[in-house]
Amino acid sequence: MPEVAPENQKSKIEVTFTDRDLELLMEQKGREGKLDKTVVVVIDVLRFTSNVAGAFAAGVKKVVATTSSGEAFATAERLRSQGETVVVAAEQGGSIVSGADRGNSPRYEPDSMEGKTLVISTSHGTHTLHAAQGASEV
Repeated sequence: MPEVAPENQKSKIEVTFTDRDLELLMEQKGREGKLDKTVVVVIDVLRFTSNVAGAFAAGVKKVVATTSSGEAFATAERLRSQGETVVVAAEQGGSIVSGADRGNSPRYEPDSMEGKTLVISTSHGTHTLHAAQGASEV
């Protein structure tokens, strides 16, 4: 049975467009970093979410979102040392980051990611996902 808020407690939806907007909203509410009783939905339709969906459709085993290209490269190196096959997708300001296997294009050949791990860093989507950490659901 679905849970329903008590009559005296209204549900509220807040919409933000960037990771920084989410952080500012939390600061305004005096809940900096406290999302434990909040459901957060992250949609970066133009790139991040579409990229992840495309990678899963192409057979990716898992996706690791990072907040910087440096973190993406370090994570990829650690995962490769553990025997994983890793593809790094890193974009900053709409351009592919030097040294990355790909940018943030959501186009994948069928089965091209079969069993691989995608480590991804984007200008906004991965930052927003990280800003939502601690939510009861993301």
